[in-house]
Amino acid sequence: MDVVFGVEEELIMIHKNDYLMMDISEMVIDSLWHKLQDKKVEFYSDKYLFKISEEPRREQIEYSTNPLLIGGIMESMNYGRKLLKDVLGEYSSDLLYYSKHPHSDPNPLTGVHTHISVKGWNDFFFMNCYNQLWNYLPELIALTKNSDRLNISGVLTPSNFLNKKQHARQLLLDKNTGWRVQKSILFMKEKPYYQDDRMVDMAVRGKYCLNDKVMDGGNNHRIELRIFDIHKSLEFVNLYLKTIEYLLNIIPRNELVKQRDDREEMYNYALMYPRHRYAPLTRSLNSILKEVDEDYKNIIQRDRITQQKEMEKIERLKRV
Repeated sequence: MDVVFGVEEELIMIHKNDYLMMDISEMVIDSLWHKLQDKKVEFYSDKYLFKISEEPRREQIEYSTNPLLIGGIMESMNYGRKLLKDVLGEYSSDLLYYSKHPHSDPNPLTGVHTHISVKGWNDFFFMNCYNQLWNYLPELIALTKNSDRLNISGVLTPSNFLNKKQHARQLLLDKNTGWRVQKSILFMKEKPYYQDDRMVDMAVRGKYCLNDKVMDGGNNHRIELRIFDIHKSLEFVNLYLKTIEYLLNIIPRNELVKQRDDREEMYNYALMYPRHRYAPLTRSLNSILKEVDEDYKNIIQRDRITQQKEMEKIERLKRV
């Protein structure tokens, strides 16, 4: 089956030399707007990106890809990062490829939101896809986590009052009018953070955020995973997207996906910090990755080396 992905990546902007977080998202949006007047930049931005937007914290910037197959997503993420880095160079700034969790307050929260769709799925198959990924959240979390602490995020908890709002601006691509600057209101939830847990959110989403020409179905036609830490290595991003695709392709046809008996225990170990090697979870993850990419061990090792360098930046991170 062809699995269509859309990726949102939240990134922190830091000064190249002294690792000071830079409150420049508004200026970056303005610079990007001027850059989009170049026809070549406009062409590739239309091809790869859905939007570039401010986040609640002005030290953050987010880009979202168009919904594409894995190969297209890799090109889109490479383009989105390069476009931002080109503009940030004007401000002696750079991107930090590392996830920050709520314990790090007052630093911003950052992560990757992954949207998943399969063209032509019906309600039964949609439910099976959701349950299949839910069953294998322990393995997916164990694969991706690279952050220095794991905490739950209040913004991912749906049952709270909305009691804050602020204005933000974003560059949004409209299929009829092209790129435009749009002011929006961001609602935020106030909730205390809980220690020894992690940002984990998996939800059904409607078709208003991704290009509905790409896939058909009703309003609940995609799944959003907000579990992945940011990885500088796109080779590693490719690995976890291929893992999702593999898990969806092994769903039994015409059978209801049932909950795994060992899921809860696996999940608890996946969330543990410090990182705890739980043999059944490790074996299960490795057996999946062997089917996904024979070179998975080297990919993970190269990613760890890269992320260690980003961790060194985190340790030097300063704020005024």
